[in-house]
Formats: sequence, structure tokens, C-alpha cells
Amino acid sequence: MLEAKRELEQSRETGLPIPAELPQQLLLEDIGTAPELFHCRKPPQYVSKMHSAELAKVITATGAALDPVLIFWTGQGWVCVDGHHRLDAYRAAKWGGREVPVEALGAEVSIDEAITEAVRRNSKASLVLSKGERMAAAWRLVIGTGVSKQGIVRATGVADGTVANMRRVSKQLLTQHPARDLSGTRWEAAQREAKGLAPLERPDIDAAKEARAKAMANKLVRALGKLPYQAMETLADALEMYNAQIPAVLTEYWGGVTENLGELDF
Repeated sequence: MLEAKRELEQSRETGLPIPAELPQQLLLEDIGTAPELFHCRKPPQYVSKMHSAELAKVITATGAALDPVLIFWTGQGWVCVDGHHRLDAYRAAKWGGREVPVEALGAEVSIDEAITEAVRRNSKASLVLSKGERMAAAWRLVIGTGVSKQGIVRATGVADGTVANMRRVSKQLLTQHPARDLSGTRWEAAQREAKGLAPLERPDIDAAKEARAKAMANKLVRALGKLPYQAMETLADALEMYNAQIPAVLTEYWGGVTENLGELDF
């Protein structure tokens, strides 16, 4: 991530200035991607493909474009900040050669702010970030940007205390090794190192747990598809019938039900 950010900073410094008139439409072929910086969501492959396929069906059926793709100027051209599934859907719907609606971030928006906006929009989207992805996104913002603690909390929904701990661990590790690039270090590994613990010799437990959760989510998507909000109560009833302890366990795990996902304490 940090190397990609340095390259983008150099490109913006030495490249062309941002156009005075921000575009509202661009050819699909003129929108690039910078996944190391802006693609923070990693759902199961089947979920991702299904989401893009559903959007492509909408495009094909209506012949109309989707919501604007958020873009950022690199000095060489525009890249996607938010809307990667929409870009995939346009390609699947054979949209090439036609313009798509875009929302361009202006010259006053810094790289740090663009990265934060990518996280914030994905945290609020219908295909939301998982707990592990939120933690990873918060760690990326801590080690790779100058965004404030509260800004990271608002963007990711990760608890204030957790972000403060991430900042403390980052400062500690960089004090020990000032030239170190922490973007190649997972948050879980950074915590262990800061405590003076040896790296795990066995597979990372959190990573394995996340992989199992994604596999289970994959099966749920295959079985249920994308349930409308009204069907969530039926799903809740089904889970309780499956195991009466599930509601209590989930309530404790999530820290209580809240309407704003950004307030969840992870």
C-alpha cells in the first residue's frame, strides 16, 4: 500500500494538473483502478461475482447506467475510488465504447482523504465490509495516512480504543525501525510483535477463522441469495430454530443491535 501511495504522490506531483472542469461522464475504458489503495473489500468470490452479475442484469434490462462511480485524479488519468463492482458490471454488460456517470473528487481532496472515502463508502454499502476487513482497513489508514483517530473511527466503524491501540503499536514499531514499511504486516502480527511475542508458527488463527466465515457466507448466498430486508426476520427465526442459543451469542458478539453499522464496536 505505501509503495502504491508513494507512486501516486509522485504521479500527481509530476503529472498533468487535474482538469479545471471535473467530468460527470467518462468512457469505461478511461477509468483505471488502484486496488492497493482503494479496493478494501474482499467478499467471497461467489458473492462478488453474483453482485456484479446482478448489476449487469439491471444494465442490460434497462439500458441505463448505474449510480456514478467515484473517481480520483492521478496526474495521468482517473482511477476508481468506489464502484469496482459497477465497473465489472459494465464490462459484463458489454458497455465498452460508451460513457458512464462518474463523481470526481476535486483538487482539494488529498490522497489520504480519497483512501478514507473509499473505506467509508464501502462500510456503508449494501455489500458491507466484514469484521476482519474493517479491522484491516483501519490498520491501513493508521499506517498509511495521516487521517485523525476519529476520522478512522467514522470511516471504518472500528472502536475508538482499538484505533488508539493501532496508533500506539504503529508508533512503537516505527520507533524501533524508522524506515520500516508496515503495510506488509497484518494487524494481528503487529500486536504480537509490539508485545514481544514470537510470530505464530501455526497458521494465523484469525485469518483461518475469517476464511471459514467467508466459506460459510458463500454457502448462505448460494442457498438464500440476497434477502430483502423484510426477510431478515424469517432468517432470524430460522437461526433460532436451528439453535436457540444463536440470538444470545450473536448479540454478545456484535455488542448489541444498532441501526448505524459505523457505530459497531469491534
